[in-house]
Amino acid sequence: MVIRCVFSFITPDPPGLDVIHKQISNRTSQDSSWKGTQASIISVLSSGTYAAIAPYVVHSIEFGTEPIGDGDDGGNFINDLINFRSNVKQFNIPVGISEDWDRPGTMSGSNDVGLGPTGKQILANSDVVHAHVMPYYHNNLRESQAWGYISSQVAWYKENINLPTLISEVSHPRLYTYKFAP
Repeated sequence: MVIRCVFSFITPDPPGLDVIHKQISNRTSQDSSWKGTQASIISVLSSGTYAAIAPYVVHSIEFGTEPIGDGDDGGNFINDLINFRSNVKQFNIPVGISEDWDRPGTMSGSNDVGLGPTGKQILANSDVVHAHVMPYYHNNLRESQAWGYISSQVAWYKENINLPTLISEVSHPRLYTYKFAP
């Protein structure tokens, strides 16, 4: 499983806010050592040095990247999400998963209408969505069709999830197809 924190830093030159993804751990369902990483995150956030500033520096935490699609943590994933989120709640840092929700019958409903059973459980236990919007991976679209797909996915998230949403992954067309727009 991958647990990622999104850190925000105020930069002096030029003034502004930069968002940086920091990958904390990469583990699979067969390797439970990601639980040590989870404990480390809680430990750092709880430390006297970082507890007071954590909500201002850590934008949000992804509890898994494509955990549903990859079958991370077997059937216990949602319980682990609930536990992790309850442990992080005291720091006022939003928690969610990073996933492609266009998985009909699981994350989304049949024909991508509404939420599927797993999507409903994830939504009920999330503060933020880190969305994987991947036009080339799921639909094998041409580059000229990608923006339409991305726009429709953003509209779907707004209509069905209505949580703060960060697009955390888009696939590159060359990874999946060699079709290029004219």
